[in-house]
Parts: sequence; C-alpha cells; structure tokens
Amino acid sequence: MAKPQGRRPGALRIDRIDHLVLTVRDVDETVEFYVRVLGMEPVMFEDGRRALAFGRQKINLHQAGHEFEPKSAIPTPGSADICLVTTGPIEDALAQLAADDVAIEEGPVARTGALGPMTSIYFRDPDGNLIEVASYLPPDRPRSPTSSVQRTSLTPSSTPTSWIASTRCRMTWALSRNAT
Repeated sequence: MAKPQGRRPGALRIDRIDHLVLTVRDVDETVEFYVRVLGMEPVMFEDGRRALAFGRQKINLHQAGHEFEPKSAIPTPGSADICLVTTGPIEDALAQLAADDVAIEEGPVARTGALGPMTSIYFRDPDGNLIEVASYLPPDRPRSPTSSVQRTSLTPSSTPTSWIASTRCRMTWALSRNAT
C-alpha cells in the first residue's frame, strides 16, 4: 500500500462523497436492480431526474445519450467500479444475492478499505458496472451493537497486531472458501 502523503497546507478539506453519477442504458432497469438487490430508495426529482438514495449518499442516474449538464467527459454505461459497505455480515449479502439470482464474480475475498480490513464480494449491475459489497465485520461474526471501526494508519511500523491477525484470518478463510 502506498504511503499516505501529508495534506498540503491551504488545500481543500473534503469530508465525504455526497453523490456520484452513473450513466446507464435503461434508468428503470437500473432503479429496479438497485432497489431490489441493494435495498436503495428510489428518488424522483421535480424535473424528472432519478436517483438512488442510501445512507447519507445517493447515486444520480443519467440516461445514456440524454445526460444532464455538466457531465463527465466521456459518459459511458458500464464504466464504474463502486464499493458499497454493508452493515451486516458478508454471508448475509451472499445469501441475498443468491436469492436475487445475482452472479458473484469474485469473493468473498479479503480487501483493505478506507477504514481498514474488510471482506468483499463482487458482481455486476445491468450495465456491467463492477459493484463491490464489503463488510468490515470478520466473516461468520454477528454485528455487535457496540462495535465500531476506527481509521488506522496501515504503514508496516504502525500496523496493529489485531489488524494483522484479522487479515490473516480473513485471507485464510477466503482461500479455503475458494478452494472448495
């Protein structure tokens, strides 16, 4: 992992992502998929624009060929790679995806997210966008009502022992699951 660089004095201080935009071939099909499979809330704006809300974020949807201005330089369906975090165990996500007949492309696999180690699964939406659903919970562990994840520095000299053990456990679990 690359060593984080210090913040430049006077640089903007970004807090979070508010929304992102997906350019899609069929807005209705996209809404149906994200509502049915990922439990997002459909949003309809007064001017007819559509979005999907979840947590404190949303995904705005642009119909390919009829994008709203301003737009990305090359708005293209199927060009996104998004990681979404679930609050439950990854096994629950796998069960739900199986019930919805969504093909898993990869996973569960150990990954490192913005807050540290996580377990991820990958699949595609109707446009071919790569969707990663991740859980910061160790595999096969129920969520504790008091659990929280804290940001840690992931440099070798400051990597907590528990992070190493957790990652080793997840990697072993993921490898053993992939071997079967």
